[in-house]
Amino acid sequence: MAQQEPTSDATGASVTVRAATLADAVFLTECRRRMFDEMGVGGETTEEAGRDFVAYVERELPSGGFFAYVAEARRSRIGSAGAFVHETVPMELNPSHRVGRIVNVFVEPAWRRRGVASAVVEAVMERLREGGVGVATLAATEDGAPVYERLGFEHFDEMRTILLPVDDAEDAGTDRTTGGEKPSA
Repeated sequence: MAQQEPTSDATGASVTVRAATLADAVFLTECRRRMFDEMGVGGETTEEAGRDFVAYVERELPSGGFFAYVAEARRSRIGSAGAFVHETVPMELNPSHRVGRIVNVFVEPAWRRRGVASAVVEAVMERLREGGVGVATLAATEDGAPVYERLGFEHFDEMRTILLPVDDAEDAGTDRTTGGEKPSA
């Protein structure tokens, strides 16, 4: 899916959804920062986190390890959503063994409740389907949950733990921007 046909919001403004390019790396990063800021997740809003995410997008977007869609209206970028795919254990509900994780859904406040989030998430879902991905997951805020429910998402419980704190990962020689070893000095 290269680009969705333009749609109109309730005010008649034309909204277009297109695949993100490397030229969108900073915009995607700003959307991610603002999303986390609104959620009150401070650690992801630092300049270092922003640099790390730009580096991730620049590395993974060309290879397809990460992809995103950008919504535009009136010659401005107004929202985005991204995803990455990972393999999982065989499950009856997911014979493809592939899961798409939808991330960083953000829409400019002035454009919310006009179908923009649905449009970018639907574009991501279509790309996942075209890639043979059997299941998509995402984390939803209270405000976002109704949007995702209308798109077919269901609530399920998930927990996590941090296995390797950031300081330990850095001490272990892991480069946060690449996930690989740090170059030796």
